[in-house]
Amino acid sequence: MKKLITTILSMFLFSQGLYSQPDGWSPTPNEYSSGVFMAQATIDGVPAEAGDWAAAFDETTGNCTGAAELTINAGIAYINMPIYGDDPTTNEDDGMNPGESFIVRLWDSSTGDILEYPESFDCWYNNNGGPMY
Repeated sequence: MKKLITTILSMFLFSQGLYSQPDGWSPTPNEYSSGVFMAQATIDGVPAEAGDWAAAFDETTGNCTGAAELTINAGIAYINMPIYGDDPTTNEDDGMNPGESFIVRLWDSSTGDILEYPESFDCWYNNNGGPMY
């Protein structure tokens, strides 16, 4: 019975958004273009933790173009985040365009702090979901 109550409580907390990313950290996925940003995440030299998120934002428009929960493996926090290109079937600027730069922010779920990497990245290109080099 205790396991059932724990499971129901966990499902309730998850449905309430307590384990999800901050507001505004939802990109517009599309099938036309994407690339994957891969990195390791640390906060003051300490690996980030389970439940922390990374997101990419178009430096020009501020749109969220990619977001993912960090993957923790052997105490190392990895960012493996798809960054979506602009969807050509809409009139909205909802993703990256070639030549644009993006900024990466990290959400520390234990404190609620949002940390921004001090430099922008200009390596985005449509790689059909493959890593960007």
